[in-house]
Amino acid sequence: MKANVLRKEKGGKSLCLCKECKKEFLAANGEINRGRAIYCSRRCYQSSDWFTERIKLSGNGRWNGGRMIHANGYVFIKSHSHPFANNQNYVQEHRLVMEKYLGRYLSPKEVVHHRNRIRTDNSIENLQLFASNSEHHSGNKDHRTGRKKVFFRCIIPDCERKNFGRYCRRHYWAIKGK
Repeated sequence: MKANVLRKEKGGKSLCLCKECKKEFLAANGEINRGRAIYCSRRCYQSSDWFTERIKLSGNGRWNGGRMIHANGYVFIKSHSHPFANNQNYVQEHRLVMEKYLGRYLSPKEVVHHRNRIRTDNSIENLQLFASNSEHHSGNKDHRTGRKKVFFRCIIPDCERKNFGRYCRRHYWAIKGK
């Protein structure tokens, strides 16, 4: 590609015409000689047909089909049109599976839980939907078995707190010395 030079200016610069938006801009003569003074800005360069053809995702050697496993273990899928995609246009796969099963988008407050706690196992049989995070973390159910958790009363006299062991949290730490 060759720069469209309108006229030479003083100070080693020239007036050029942007190939994309047809706006006039100043460019250094060295940039013109190297063939770099074609677009007035990065936005024009990235919106050009040449750039979009060159940077097609499927043609990129690092492209893996829009599927990536995040450092936290969840699988993310590239989805440009999803209303709740992150700033890189990725959505968690387990949310997409649940949305497809329900036939609607999930609200941001809804939580999808993996029953077997394996974050890459996104089969519909392994997923469970909760209306909110507080419902997801409520202590009333064991998510793996689906049964109610067994609560015990603290063994300290006059303590009415419920717990999962012999002592409530307050008395456990008091006895342990912290």
